[in-house]
Amino acid sequence: MFDKVEESKIEIANCDLGDCGHQEHVDNKRKSLGLMEVDEKNPGALVAGDTVVSIVSGMSKENKQILKDSVLLASLAASKKYRDNNENAVQWYETFTKVLGYCGWFSQSKELSDYRSSNTRFTMEQEALKILESAIFAMTVPGPTSVLLLKVAKDTVKALQSSDKPLRLFENSSKTHKSAKFAIASAAESSDGEVVMAMGAVNFVTSQNITNVLFWEWNNASVRIKRAENNLVLNPQHYARVKGEVEAKLTANARSALAEFEI
Repeated sequence: MFDKVEESKIEIANCDLGDCGHQEHVDNKRKSLGLMEVDEKNPGALVAGDTVVSIVSGMSKENKQILKDSVLLASLAASKKYRDNNENAVQWYETFTKVLGYCGWFSQSKELSDYRSSNTRFTMEQEALKILESAIFAMTVPGPTSVLLLKVAKDTVKALQSSDKPLRLFENSSKTHKSAKFAIASAAESSDGEVVMAMGAVNFVTSQNITNVLFWEWNNASVRIKRAENNLVLNPQHYARVKGEVEAKLTANARSALAEFEI
């Protein structure tokens, strides 16, 4: 049987990240889930291309780097391969999750499906957090951890609204004139080093020009939405064996598509 790690190395090496010219945003420097305990102080937040990630406090420096690199690689590879958010929404999301898998993230992903808000008027930030909430509560983690994962995600999105450079990076990475795709994720590490991540993904198409992806108020008549949710567990041994290929792909120019900010 063909080795899954070798397959991952080949696929990572073949990823085309394109011209990630965001130099203004250069970053300046399921075995134990049921018992998972995390520290709720001093969480972290970042934008990696079209993905917003919140990190619950307590994650090791090494695992934070794995998280940042793998999400950034997946975001850039999927966006480069499928630029048209309208025609290629499903393929974009499939590529995004496949590349995460090559990096060692084992997932239980649901495919993109049609979605309609229960509210007459809404923002994409509100709907994406609802989707993320569903993904979080589908995970086999204790209730307090689920609540904390969602809280940190909400705090992250709120902080992003007033974080100029990360928000501009996200907007430029996630939208075309009349369509957009993005993901919001929340991750935590247990006391014994298990890293989990919940994710909500959104694709939407409208007849209007999009100027603000997350915080513009929409109505159901003006926009068509697809959504997906995912929960993932990191296999650090797998990542360790493909780390060289990941780092080789993420040149300084590619890393300029990542920006951290404070919550």
